Amino acid sequence: MTAYRCSIVLSITLQVATNLEQFGVKTVLTRRDDPEIDVDPRVQERRTSQC
Repeated sequence: MTAYRCSIVLSITLQVATNLEQFGVKTVLTRRDDPEIDVDPRVQERRTSQC
């Protein structure tokens, strides 16, 4: 994915999460910005959040 496309997807994701939270839905995001990170910490976060 290109950096431009990643920025668009991240922006939409953050807005959807905000909208859901306004309706009382708990959201768990594995990222809120676009750093280069390893997949393993994201998988571990998902496991510990019981999603």
